[in-house]
Amino acid sequence: MPGYRVKDGIVLAEQGRSSWVFPFADRPPPVLFNYRTDDVDAEFTRPAIESLRARFGPEATGETLGWLLDQFEQAPDHLFDSAEQVRLDTWHRDRVVLVGDAACA
Repeated sequence: MPGYRVKDGIVLAEQGRSSWVFPFADRPPPVLFNYRTDDVDAEFTRPAIESLRARFGPEATGETLGWLLDQFEQAPDHLFDSAEQVRLDTWHRDRVVLVGDAACA
């Protein structure tokens, strides 16, 4: 990565989108891209890199983010999926309560 060591973790974040690089000692660092969308289904109608570039543009990405997107595009495999947030009126019912990661979303 330009300007970073392989063992560096990187977080690029702004409202509605972010990218995270997680350093591991025994393998190349994976990258996680996050962004908000109002139409999840539309994100899967085109190649993943096109959805990412649309959400992280149209302004110039800068050296680090541009490099990460280029690496994603060249990667032999990737996972492109959605995560949903559940909104509940209450986190408990009778003697059952959601805690930890289950309640975090």
